[in-house]
Amino acid sequence: MKKHSLLMPHSCKTAGWIVLGIGFILFILYEIIGSDFDFTFNDIRGLFGLEPLSTENASFSGFYPGAQLMYTLMSMFLLVGCFLTGFSRCKEEDEFTAHLRYKALTVTMYILMALEFITLIVFWGLSFLAAQLYLIMLAPAFYVLYFHIRLLIERRKNEE
Repeated sequence: MKKHSLLMPHSCKTAGWIVLGIGFILFILYEIIGSDFDFTFNDIRGLFGLEPLSTENASFSGFYPGAQLMYTLMSMFLLVGCFLTGFSRCKEEDEFTAHLRYKALTVTMYILMALEFITLIVFWGLSFLAAQLYLIMLAPAFYVLYFHIRLLIERRKNEE
């Protein structure tokens, strides 16, 4: 029986590291510079010489032209980069690598469940929602880091 793998080709891993690096740089700049390092739909329209859209009653339509977009862009880069690096084949994809993937997913779930438990106890109101958002954003990054660090450690151990 042929096994169907949901992993992407190895070439996606290189693109993933590049996208993840760009997302991480944007995250650092966003945290250091703050709201000065942000843009809106109206800023983009201004680049093309178009009139800015009115922001009156725009929030009710689900589209807000004054929304700051850097956080959205940065989050998209981080998530896509983590997805590409975490779920692309290694050069030598074997049972050992599959075991490390399984272990990384298991450890990530244990840590997320523990952090979720702590979040439920410690945070309330809007800070709870913010903590939930950060947990969702950290999950793929933690998986990618744990998997690749364990892969590097185990391969070096086997080479000795």
